[in-house]
Amino acid sequence: MIIEVSRHAISAGIRSSPMNCPVALALSKYLGKTISVEPFEGEFCWREAYSATKHRLPKEAVDFIRAFDAGKDVAPITFDVC
Repeated sequence: MIIEVSRHAISAGIRSSPMNCPVALALSKYLGKTISVEPFEGEFCWREAYSATKHRLPKEAVDFIRAFDAGKDVAPITFDVC
């Protein structure tokens, strides 16, 4: 599935917030679930009841999160997650 991190998600994003960074907001919008990103592990996840479902983030998404959290200027991106 192709995920688009829009200018709106970037503007609404909060630095160093696993559930409110632009990538998490874009994934949440697409999947209809509250998503948490873990850039150091290169994963995103959502929780249901007593379990968590984890998936890998592509390198470009991880790089975007790290740049955003560091306060660098970022532009909208798209990336594919399986």
